[in-house]
Amino acid sequence: MDIGCNKASVRFEENEHQTLENLSLSVKKGEKILLLGPSGCGKSTLLATLAGIIPKSIEAEVVGEVAAARQAGFLFQNPNEQFCMQTVGEEVAFSLENRAISFFEMEALIDHFLQLVGLDEKKETLIHELSGGMKQRLALACILALQPDVLFLDEPTAQLDPLGRREFAQLLGEIARDANQTMVVVEHDYEEYLDWLTRVIIFDRNGRIRYDGVPKQVLQTYREECLQLGIRLPTLFPFSWEEIVTSRKNPLAKNWNTFLSEKEKQEKNQETGESIFTSKKAIVGYKNKRILSDLSFTVHRGDWIVIAGENGAGKSTLIKSMAHLEPLLAGEFYFLNKNIKKWRDRSFYSQIGFVFQNPENQFVMNSVLEEIVLSGEKMKVKNEQLVKCVDEILRAFHLVHKKNLHPFSLSFGEKRRLSIATMLISQPDLLFLDEPTFGQDYQNEQEIFRYLKQLHQEGTTIIMISHDVEAIAKYASRLFVLHHGGLVYDGSPHTFFSKCESPEKFGLTFPLAYEYLQKAGRSIGK
Repeated sequence: MDIGCNKASVRFEENEHQTLENLSLSVKKGEKILLLGPSGCGKSTLLATLAGIIPKSIEAEVVGEVAAARQAGFLFQNPNEQFCMQTVGEEVAFSLENRAISFFEMEALIDHFLQLVGLDEKKETLIHELSGGMKQRLALACILALQPDVLFLDEPTAQLDPLGRREFAQLLGEIARDANQTMVVVEHDYEEYLDWLTRVIIFDRNGRIRYDGVPKQVLQTYREECLQLGIRLPTLFPFSWEEIVTSRKNPLAKNWNTFLSEKEKQEKNQETGESIFTSKKAIVGYKNKRILSDLSFTVHRGDWIVIAGENGAGKSTLIKSMAHLEPLLAGEFYFLNKNIKKWRDRSFYSQIGFVFQNPENQFVMNSVLEEIVLSGEKMKVKNEQLVKCVDEILRAFHLVHKKNLHPFSLSFGEKRRLSIATMLISQPDLLFLDEPTFGQDYQNEQEIFRYLKQLHQEGTTIIMISHDVEAIAKYASRLFVLHHGGLVYDGSPHTFFSKCESPEKFGLTFPLAYEYLQKAGRSIGK
């Protein structure tokens, strides 16, 4: 066995059940493997076990035979978990020091690996000042600097903007050209990997291997089974763009033409509600560092706004400032026509909700169930209704079997679902969400949007950060695009994607329906 496990089981101390049970598989040198499966099925645990992180660095009971990689590079879902230095340059240097690189060679190598991952930051930049996507790029640079035999990548593009995701996938494709480089990847959005992957392993909800083989063959043969497991299928596969563009009878072409026509009608019939939030010449930033300036806009009741832009554009800083979690540097914010500085915290936060990029930031109770109940009690939901709502949400977000566990013991995807669940039950007037579907499989992602849509229809105004251009096109009524320190676009997503010649300069890509529109060169409705 090169790398792998034989009848291996893994159980964490805080969990009653095993995360992995009686699992056997082997990884051969040079293989490029994709692990697919529902959120919480143990994919990240398997990666950490094969990399030797479990049980050496993360305590867990491991039974059976495990042959871990001797020299592994591991990219975590949350890059903060692997940083130990203060600045960008120091972090890459630390990896080079582990290889005993001399001081005289180090500066040039640091520049090389930062350039390789597209991180255009000064080496003196403090890591905590980087955006989530920038941190992910830095983490990869540090891993590549180690020159590992095996690369373990746990959702490596999840925190990147759409353009960054495409470029990152291309970068991984270049790394994959090395026939001797072994790669094991966990990724929900994997379509751009299919050209270089050699193998896919698909798990069920209980962490058992269901299918194992050549990616395109497995995905085509077990298409329906994959959908039942909540696995996102490649959108274009098995068609090519040429087939889609040249035939109106192609099912994807039909769907996209219908979608575009509907969006055109919705835009013409869109109504504007009363003001719920107003920004007047606001300047927002982080620790007195100006990030966005001259922000003037009005949020109307019933809006579903998505804020988009490159990594580091200031999206998270903006919504934290709007939610009074970061101080305004200048200007004014008004909620319900009252300056947010004049609101009492208790009254203000009883009417708004906030889902953080890192879900752990909002957990205060000792169990999943208590966390959801607390949110309902804060909003004074009646007992009978509260019991019904809690039960419905636990089932919808596949957390019933986790309800008595501590929130910190959940997988990242489960933590994210819990953080959203606590906000949904409170039914706020205004809800802020920072990348709500990050780390979710397709089924859970659709369930989250189903609940958000229901909440929106019941009167909640939504302001959401998202890198998912398909979700932007489908759900948003308004799009804010941030670029070069300002708000450069405020309007409908349909108009933006129909008229914009190069969304890439804003860190975006075309949703597939609009890419089809560009490639086909057709007018909507014709």
